[in-house]
Amino acid sequence: MITTVCYGTKRTWKTREEAMSFFLEGMMACEGSEQERYCNIYIKLQRGLDYCTDK
Repeated sequence: MITTVCYGTKRTWKTREEAMSFFLEGMMACEGSEQERYCNIYIKLQRGLDYCTDK
């Protein structure tokens, strides 16, 4: 089980791939600080963390 916290919203994912897909899509669709938040979580997911925040 993977947990992410983005903009203060906690979300649980069944698979890492599902979460990575969501945050990759977010990175591609946004820019600026919002893109940075998505990127921070995506990188943590790539590193294998099970609890990822946007900070």
